[in-house]
Amino acid sequence: MSASGDLQVYIVEFLTARGWTVWRNNSGQIKTGAYMVRLSPENSGDIIGYDILGRYVHIEEKIGNDILSPGQVEEMAKVAESKHGIAGLITDKKQFEAWYDNIQKKNTLPSGEERKCPKCHKMVVPRYATENYGVMGWAVCPRCNTNRHKTDWDGRNDGGMGR
Repeated sequence: MSASGDLQVYIVEFLTARGWTVWRNNSGQIKTGAYMVRLSPENSGDIIGYDILGRYVHIEEKIGNDILSPGQVEEMAKVAESKHGIAGLITDKKQFEAWYDNIQKKNTLPSGEERKCPKCHKMVVPRYATENYGVMGWAVCPRCNTNRHKTDWDGRNDGGMGR
């Protein structure tokens, strides 16, 4: 497999193991009889999907001399500027892991207070979706990836989950 293919496999496996739903996006066109069929919209990411908070994920992977086209730059800017999207330009594994860690820091409650997860019942520091991500009030357990409203995390309220 090529370096590009290896990196894409690594990214998909890494994110999938953390509860994200992402896949390699086949772009381009194929000929079927007399017709050309486009496999995905122009300038869509190399890896697309959604994270555990439901935000659209758009990752462009560029290795070596490969550069973004003007259309890809524009599309990534649209995703990054939206409240419901995450965009990333990835060049290698180390840079990808730094990009992921940065996203996780943005999802963490600054006080870092421990709470009891309503699903796995372990004491953890949940990641909180902030106003910037358009999912106010939801928290995600870094251990089991359950996501529930923040009132379920106080240890006193079952949030209507029937426990």
